[in-house]
Amino acid sequence: MVPALVGLTGADAAALGLESGVVVVSDIGNPADVAAAVVDQDPKAGFDIERGGRVRVTFGRSGPEDPVSPRPLTSPDEAPGEVHPHDKPDALQLVDDRPGEPT
Repeated sequence: MVPALVGLTGADAAALGLESGVVVVSDIGNPADVAAAVVDQDPKAGFDIERGGRVRVTFGRSGPEDPVSPRPLTSPDEAPGEVHPHDKPDALQLVDDRPGEPT
């Protein structure tokens, strides 16, 4: 029988799957290496499945250290909405005077 994996971390879902006799799989690699929580599973909990059958899980986002999460645009030390200096466009300095001409 398929265990309820939604809400568990990848590591906990993989461990419970092993304990229940099913193999937990994911499109993003080894579920045991993912810190994010399971948000969906197929087949659903309670479904009758053969021992060794596969249960595919989908992960949500858990935080900045989670491999599934995108890199934040600002560092944690910056105020919300402040752009990191490396993300700012380069400033152009325009000069009207030409060399050799009086200003």
